[in-house]
Amino acid sequence: MDTQHESACGRRLDAGPATITLPEAGNRYMAIQVIDEDHYVYEVVYGSGAHTYTREQVGTRYVFAAVRTLVVRAREDLEIARGVRQLLG
Repeated sequence: MDTQHESACGRRLDAGPATITLPEAGNRYMAIQVIDEDHYVYEVVYGSGAHTYTREQVGTRYVFAAVRTLVVRAREDLEIARGVRQLLG
């Protein structure tokens, strides 16, 4: 087993809040790691749904989010994981 990493967004929060929607992934591990401009991890989110971040919350002007998705080392599972990641909003 392994996790694939994908950047979801880099956003200047002065322009307004950033919202990332994590899709329902069933029993598959999927998480968002939210990082501020000082490279500190603000939070790690494991639940599906919309997650919104503002400058006041994060404490910096910029935010970056990385998404991790579990993949079992099999070709067919890789395609399923890609399908789930395409649902990111």
